[in-house]
Amino acid sequence: MWTKEALHSLIQTKLCDYQLIIVANREPYIHRYVGKQIECMLPASGMVTALDPILRACGGVWIAHGSGDADRDTVDALDHVAVPPDDPKYTLRRVWLSKEQEEGYYYGLSNEGLWPLCHVAFTRPVFEPNHWRCYREVNEVFAQAVLQEADAALGFPLSKLMAEGPEETLKLTEHTQPAILTHSLMVVQAWGHRLPPPDFAAGHSLGEYSALVALGALAFKDAVRTVRERGRAMQVAVPVGVGAMAAILGMSLAEVEASCVDGAAATGKIVVPANFNGPGQIVIAGHAEAVDAALEAAKGRGGRKMMKLPVSAPFHSPLMEPAKAHMEPILRGLTFKAPTCPLVNNVDAAAVTGPEALRDGLVRQIPGAVRWQATLDLLLDEGVTTFVELGPGKVLAGLVKRQAKERGIEVSSISLGSPEDLAQLG
Repeated sequence: MWTKEALHSLIQTKLCDYQLIIVANREPYIHRYVGKQIECMLPASGMVTALDPILRACGGVWIAHGSGDADRDTVDALDHVAVPPDDPKYTLRRVWLSKEQEEGYYYGLSNEGLWPLCHVAFTRPVFEPNHWRCYREVNEVFAQAVLQEADAALGFPLSKLMAEGPEETLKLTEHTQPAILTHSLMVVQAWGHRLPPPDFAAGHSLGEYSALVALGALAFKDAVRTVRERGRAMQVAVPVGVGAMAAILGMSLAEVEASCVDGAAATGKIVVPANFNGPGQIVIAGHAEAVDAALEAAKGRGGRKMMKLPVSAPFHSPLMEPAKAHMEPILRGLTFKAPTCPLVNNVDAAAVTGPEALRDGLVRQIPGAVRWQATLDLLLDEGVTTFVELGPGKVLAGLVKRQAKERGIEVSSISLGSPEDLAQLG
């Protein structure tokens, strides 16, 4: 027999502390005028009967069209009302549709087109262009409401920044980090069910947080707030313009390390290898003038391919020690769980499963180098032959292909970051 406690435990296990947001035409509680009094009524709805107990047990937000004649008079300035009215457990967020939108998307496309198409019925489906237009308009209304609720949970308008910019603000690491994390997890949630369960997972730098959320080891709400604070801490540790990063291609590790030693000696500042991305692909980081001096030293050793990176701080270098000191107590305060498969962490390039080891890896990776080449070597040694990159960009999938080719191993490596990429799944 289901109890509130059993239901709550199931949802926590399956959804790993994600915030529940239900989007539906039907609202679970309708406010109507009866004379001059407002009464709250429950609609006759199988969906409400099924889903209302879940939100009562676990909390969350139900987004729905406000259809009652007293609905507008019972919400706050954010169109919220706490429900059930006698014992509030979750938030009902109402959206408002015009009569034309309601007629077009619900009574039109939904009832005249989709319902008979998806049921055994003697009514021929009817599809009208204006119904489709209303359906798209209404879905955009609901989608915007979902983004606003997510922004409220984060405490800042991330969705607007991701969609509208300005680009110079989005490039600041305190905004870039939660934006990339959110994009990556949107991809996981949208298309992850089409992939087999992973045997291993790994994430490059910030991607380690995305991997941990995807594996159920860290709650999304904790991760997105933490990476924003991580970005702030990194920026405070080294103000914009003071630090820099640069990629050096086609040189050995020994040559890059020697160039960093020369750059540091010439300037009296810090520059070190920060990302070991693959054979002949190393990123250095440190004080801007030391990075420039190291690039000049690399040219003297025959280096020809190098470029400064468009980042706002020298990540994964000793200059990030203040950020580590700031973030360690925050990370110590988070709840980590055992992941659904081993995670190969950045700082050690080791497969870990223990919650404390996962936490410790995130602490040490802030000033520590990303050992991505060693990470891929471990995965290839373990016999992994199928790699899927989830999130923006295709760089990691390319690194996998190059490294596997150098080792003479045939692999499949694809990137999923946009709807156009789905064709790769067949």
